[in-house]
Amino acid sequence: MFRIFKKKPRNRLSALADVLLAMRDVGFIETTSQMITDSDPSGCVMIITAMSNLDPILGASKNLAKRIPTNNGLPKNIDEMIKMISNVDLSDDDEIKSHRINWFFIASLLSRATQIAEQKQICEDEVAVMWLHLAEGCRYAETTLEHNVLWSDEEKMCFSFWRGAEVSYPLKILMPKYLRKNSKIKEFAKNENIFLFG
Repeated sequence: MFRIFKKKPRNRLSALADVLLAMRDVGFIETTSQMITDSDPSGCVMIITAMSNLDPILGASKNLAKRIPTNNGLPKNIDEMIKMISNVDLSDDDEIKSHRINWFFIASLLSRATQIAEQKQICEDEVAVMWLHLAEGCRYAETTLEHNVLWSDEEKMCFSFWRGAEVSYPLKILMPKYLRKNSKIKEFAKNENIFLFG
């Protein structure tokens, strides 16, 4: 009869988020870089798909939070988004939900690392390497997503207009413009015949 008082098991991502957000900026970026550059090509595609869908969600959340002044729990910045994602209840053993949350979590870490590098002018090369690793992985976007059940057709649509140029997609559409001046990005773009404005 006391089962209703049983606490839900804490999402393991919640503890990880606490540790990561408590790190100094350089440590956070280095740790995030390790997570991303260890990803295989299919993982890169998952992270970019999550990133494509994360930005609109956070944008809508910020707008709603402004219009609704009371404390509604909506994330207003990337740190709050990381906390919200990491606190999703995964006790129902839904494998698809768990995988989706993991990819959204990593995408949110990438977003935060990219913002820190721009705002504090640190670790730009390390962040550039993350984006380049993800872009390389996107060569396999079509085969990776073809029968993938984690994402809806609408969520996968981000790649549909970039067939044959999937490597360009994260660099031209998702990566912040400040990184286009980075020497590593410029060299990669030149070798891949990718024209980046700015």
